[in-house]
Amino acid sequence: LSRSKAEQFTRYRTLLATSFFTQDKDKFFEIYRKIENIFKSDFGSIPHMNFNSYRAMNSFLQGNYIEANEYALAALQLADELNVNGAYSPFEAAYVLADTYLEFGDDSKSEEITRKYLERAIEFNQYPWITAFYAKFAILKLQQGNLTGALSAIRSGREKINGSIFNQLLSL
Repeated sequence: LSRSKAEQFTRYRTLLATSFFTQDKDKFFEIYRKIENIFKSDFGSIPHMNFNSYRAMNSFLQGNYIEANEYALAALQLADELNVNGAYSPFEAAYVLADTYLEFGDDSKSEEITRKYLERAIEFNQYPWITAFYAKFAILKLQQGNLTGALSAIRSGREKINGSIFNQLLSL
């Protein structure tokens, strides 16, 4: 992977995640088409793993939950095989997988994935993902009718990032 492709890859990964979480479908699909061109040539397992994450997000936004689930599982399985950790973890795929399990009505699987990747995000100081997975826990608890649990998840998330570099950046 050339340096310029790696820089493009990193930039597009950030832009994709941002447009996904803000539900800006038009921007997501525009960026997805651009990143798709980068991946036309095969250049390794890690980018392939991440592209499966992007495919999962793309499918999810299009309402193709079964396809999103399959791409997310493929990304996470490849990550496990390659022992990928830290910032390179396909957190996007884990987030989509937790969402698809919610769509399928499987709260326990959604919670299992959320817990696993929240722990990884905490271990590797991935503050945006810590926030995202605590928010996912809050949603899970709300869907189960547990308002106290949802508020507790939000409070835990705020406490976990309180004083972090991420929290300081938010105050700028």
